[in-house]
Amino acid sequence: MVDYKGDPVEAAPPLNDGEDASSLRVYQPGTLAAIMKDRGEPQDDTKWACSNVWKPGALTLIVGTQQSFKSWSMFDLMYHAAKGSNWLDRSLCHYDAIVYVSNEKSFAAVYERMWLLFEHDRELANKVYVKHRTDRIHFGNAAWNSMVDWMQNELVGDRVLVILDTLTSLAPPGYDENNLKDVSKVLSAIRDMQQGERFDTMLVHHLNAMGERPRGHTSLDGEVDGFVKFDRRGRDLDEVMVRFEPKDGLPSLQTFSFDATKGMFKRATARALHVGNIRTIVSWHQERNSGEGMTVKELKERYFNMYRYDQVERAVEAGEREMVIKREKRLSLLTNREANLITVMTDDERARVAGHKATIEDIEVEAEAKLAAAIKTADTLDRQARAALDSIPT
Repeated sequence: MVDYKGDPVEAAPPLNDGEDASSLRVYQPGTLAAIMKDRGEPQDDTKWACSNVWKPGALTLIVGTQQSFKSWSMFDLMYHAAKGSNWLDRSLCHYDAIVYVSNEKSFAAVYERMWLLFEHDRELANKVYVKHRTDRIHFGNAAWNSMVDWMQNELVGDRVLVILDTLTSLAPPGYDENNLKDVSKVLSAIRDMQQGERFDTMLVHHLNAMGERPRGHTSLDGEVDGFVKFDRRGRDLDEVMVRFEPKDGLPSLQTFSFDATKGMFKRATARALHVGNIRTIVSWHQERNSGEGMTVKELKERYFNMYRYDQVERAVEAGEREMVIKREKRLSLLTNREANLITVMTDDERARVAGHKATIEDIEVEAEAKLAAAIKTADTLDRQARAALDSIPT
């Protein structure tokens, strides 16, 4: 065997595919064939570390606006990862250790939340390691490198969950989130930490001011392996819509309710999704200020892009009347199935809509009557004025 220069090279040792000598094959180390020989067929229980959300060794971006339950969801994830139970209705693989790294909140606030979850399961708490701002950890600095060395060489276990909360708080001084070079350094530090499939990493970050995409340079979107987006419809509500966007799977959307007494999430009723659909479409029409309806494609784009529900709430409060009038005009462009999904209402809501219609009709009738009376009065005054002018001697 010779290389591309013509010099002789030693052949790679054969890899035995089976006991039969006839199946003896030679696979060059590092080739796909050698990797396939070593790993075998992917198993169902190892394809996803978290069912249809992230795969082993993935870097997942956790995003949302402020106070959208991002951090609470990470504490909830820690608990379920340690316990080996489902998180947000997604099955998790077995994790031997969980490392939580944060510079954002005070340790008192972090500890209070962890106590709420782990108070009665202290054996589970033995799997959780906390690295806080007192360690002065920033991506790429000496403290970070020391932590990475400890994780890679001393942390026991084959499966480790790492939560970095948040990107901005762990970024080094002078970090510019809109600068490609700075973002690349942060991503490089995280990838160097992962080194293979042992570490599944959650990177918590904020959405931009419009609530459309992660804040900062667009390279961040392309380098991560998937997203989990949190959209809370208002700070006084305990409901949050969560969109799972794995790059190697299909996106999905669910609504959850947060139980502040336990620090955990549970699936909200299907009706919450129906109400969310209605409010999203209503807001879209109010922005357009037109009543020609919307196509199914437009509906899906708005709904699946996680429209900011605090804006929808304000629009609904400012335009209850629009909600009644415009809905009937847009349903003509939807299929029966989608129309049924959007128009799910309780009897009280139907009665309220009927009441609004009756009120609107009464107001319109009253306004027409007042307008007719005003016109009649104006005509009478006009005739009286003309008669008075005519009676004046010339």
